[in-house]
Amino acid sequence: MRLGGIGIAIAILLPALAARAWADEAEHTVRYVVTADGDREVTIHYRIASPTENWAGTHYENFWIGPDNPWEATTTLDDPYGDAAYVSVRNIWWNPNFRCELWVDGKLAMKGEGYCSLKGKQPRG
Repeated sequence: MRLGGIGIAIAILLPALAARAWADEAEHTVRYVVTADGDREVTIHYRIASPTENWAGTHYENFWIGPDNPWEATTTLDDPYGDAAYVSVRNIWWNPNFRCELWVDGKLAMKGEGYCSLKGKQPRG
């Protein structure tokens, strides 16, 4: 009879623990990095929250970037792949070889030149 009580306790606690673990994984840390070979002031656009009907959830700022001055920002997104985490560089008069990286939960998810987006991508194992 005692084992039955333990079994019932486990049956009650397991779903609660599993739900908590899933909820803990609901937010993912997204880190954006942009580097360049030359010094330049640019406008950097990136996602800071899940998109809404009017495309809110993006942010931009003017930033001076160069070989010794990369730009970085960190945010959390519920679904960085479904919400299309992205970073883009705009207002450029010349191309100093911009490179971008998107990191999700401490793992490099993508790198590219000038524009990076996780739209349509799948998480790397």
